[in-house]
Order: sequence, then C-alpha cells, then structure tokens
Amino acid sequence: MARCERLRGAALRDVLGRAQGVLFDCDGVLWNGERAVPGAPELLERLARAGKAALFVSNNSRRARPELALRFARLGFGGLRAEQLFSSALCAARLLRQRLLGPPDAQGAVFVLGGEGLRAELRAAGLRLAGDPDEDPGSAPRVRAVLVGYDEHFSFAKLSEACAHLRDPDCLLVATDRDPWHPLSDGSRTPAKRPAPARPTMPPPQVSSTRGSPPAPPPPPGSGSPVTPRALPRRLVGSSLRAPTGPRVTGCL
Repeated sequence: MARCERLRGAALRDVLGRAQGVLFDCDGVLWNGERAVPGAPELLERLARAGKAALFVSNNSRRARPELALRFARLGFGGLRAEQLFSSALCAARLLRQRLLGPPDAQGAVFVLGGEGLRAELRAAGLRLAGDPDEDPGSAPRVRAVLVGYDEHFSFAKLSEACAHLRDPDCLLVATDRDPWHPLSDGSRTPAKRPAPARPTMPPPQVSSTRGSPPAPPPPPGSGSPVTPRALPRRLVGSSLRAPTGPRVTGCL
C-alpha cells in the first residue's frame, strides 16, 4: 500500500500547482460531527479561486446527494453542487442500476438494510425497492439484490428477511463499504479495536451471488472494460475531472 505523506510548504504548492483537482474525504477531514474543521471552508474557497476542481468522496451511505449538499452548506461550505459529491450510496445505486435494469419483465427489486438516504439514491437511479409503501403489493417484483449499508434501525427481523431473499441463488448481495466501526465525534470508534466474537459483521464491498464465483458486473454502454466495485467510483470521479485516462493520485493533504 502506498505511503501517505503530509504535504507542507513547497511540496504542497508543487502538488497543487500540477493537480487538476483535489479529492476530499468528508467525515473527520472536513468536519467532525456538526462542526467544520477549522480552516476547511476557507481552503475550499482558495482552491476555487485558483481554478482547481474539488470533489468529495465518502463511504458513509446514510445521506443521498441532495442531503449531503445541504450538510455542506449548513457547516459553512458554500457554492458546492451535488454533482461534486460521491458517496458509497451513490456508487451502490449506479452499480445496481447496471445489474438490474433491463427489459421490464427482467427488472427486480432491491431489499435494503440501510437508511432513507440510501433508499433515496436507489429511487433516483430508477430502482424499485422491496417493501416500498408506494409499491403495489399485487405487482411487487422479485427481489434480485440485497443491499447492506448503515442502518440505524437494524433488527433481526430485517436480517431474517434478507437471508430469506438470499436463498435465491440468483439474488445478489451488495455492501456499501467494508468499515466495521462507527466513528464518534471525539475520535473514538465503536465497537473497540477488538470486536466481541459474537458480533455480526457486515459483508465485504463486493457484488456476489450465492451460486458459484462472483460475476463481474457488465460494462456500461460505450465502455470496453467491466465495471468492478472499485473501478466504478474511479470512473465516476475521473469523468468529473475530465481526465481522459482517469485521475492520478499525487499526494495527500
């Protein structure tokens, strides 16, 4: 794994001078809880004046893009657009859209272990949700994917229903991220570094089937290479930076 170096002075100016844009994580980088990190809003303003693109990535699946944009504005980050924000919820929705949308008789629903923000991203992608109150029970489609994200109202009833859907060998299991901890505003995280042995953990961030080896997702229209769970976020961000060969990482701030 590449070593991350803190850039200062001339090294920082050199990297920013050559960079087309900067990618920022959000939680713990731009803000802690409901407070912006001191100097972060001013830094983004300086980058904007310098003509540098700023994009924001997060493995937090709790908020849809519009809600995340409102959080930026509430914490003092002005002038940002939803198109600059890339979350694991967005990537999961794009990935499932590629996998599930097809002829009307082949479309299926997604069962979600997650919050309303994750569900909102799926609806925005044109996907149908299992148990959606707007869905006609008589015409409910077959569940073709179970999506696991951060769920503040997790229950064993939900887990039981997810397992029931996954008995179908063609039902996909998708997770928004591999993070087994929940970070707290004081810098600690729960559970501690050594989770209790009986604690259930979330699945790894992959698209998989309960039958055989995980199939690679099909390429999007006009693409010559398959979209893997890691390649999809890279392609989304690379397209936003207008880089013909994708983004190149030159340093860490």
